[in-house]
Amino acid sequence: MIENKFGMTKAELAALMDISAVRADCSLEDVREAAMLAGKFGCKCAVTLPYLTRDMKNFLAEFDLHNKVTLCGVAGFPFGGETTAQKVFGAKEMVALGCGEIDMVMNIGAFKSGRYDHVAEDIRAVKEACGDAALKVIIETGYLSDEEIPRASELVCKGGADFVKTSTGFVPARPTNLHMIKIIKQTIGDAAKIKAAGGVRGLSLLLSMKDAGACRFGLNPKAAMAIFNEFEVLK
Repeated sequence: MIENKFGMTKAELAALMDISAVRADCSLEDVREAAMLAGKFGCKCAVTLPYLTRDMKNFLAEFDLHNKVTLCGVAGFPFGGETTAQKVFGAKEMVALGCGEIDMVMNIGAFKSGRYDHVAEDIRAVKEACGDAALKVIIETGYLSDEEIPRASELVCKGGADFVKTSTGFVPARPTNLHMIKIIKQTIGDAAKIKAAGGVRGLSLLLSMKDAGACRFGLNPKAAMAIFNEFEVLK
């Protein structure tokens, strides 16, 4: 039984998950579905795009989940190319709405240009804007080589963020894999936590990534339900 072998209940599995509704074509119904799923299973966070974040908050309140599921907002999503001022404004707006966590995208263009100090300062400014809210920084591993992933992870830590997050999920040609998680963990140790997202399909992969050091997983409702169903079948 998986829950015996890994010492994990279904509730503990759910607590590792952030349920997302962040596609450009997400509707109110998609946001409502994400909120309901997060509440039904006891997931850690529910996250959507800035325009719909107030709606996500309202759905969580409607379902009496606002004290059980953390509202998560985004800044500089999904490309990371905004100015630092824009990201800071976005983070502050999300925190003011009640978000307890913020997912931001690293300035990938600056990183690829070798402007590493700017990347770290960009992260540091957003972290300051977050106040008590946790900051997860997406390094978009799908655009990075195995040599670049460590450098990006180090910059996230240098900027003071709470999590290195792998991907937005919008680089399907190179989804997050176990090798990437191992690289990040070997690089940062316990300096920050790791969130795997973009390609986490299946219970076996999720558990392997957890063993490698990831402690949070970003999933859309369809992927999350598939993993919950697999857990039920195999337990």
